[in-house]
Amino acid sequence: MKKDSKKQRIKSILAALNKAEDKLHSAQELIEDSLSLIETAFLMHDNNLTKQIKELKKRKQEVRHG
Repeated sequence: MKKDSKKQRIKSILAALNKAEDKLHSAQELIEDSLSLIETAFLMHDNNLTKQIKELKKRKQEVRHG
């Protein structure tokens, strides 16, 4: 009886550990996806700022020579 009880307890612990590992992998994937989206947003923002700076420089030139 005791051996079966210990074996069952070990099986339950291993099952819980496997489930926790799966959740950690899912969380890691979610974090990686989120970081990728953040990086994309920063790049888009940076590109937009670069475009705005170019436009301002162009306007500045036009004002100087206009």
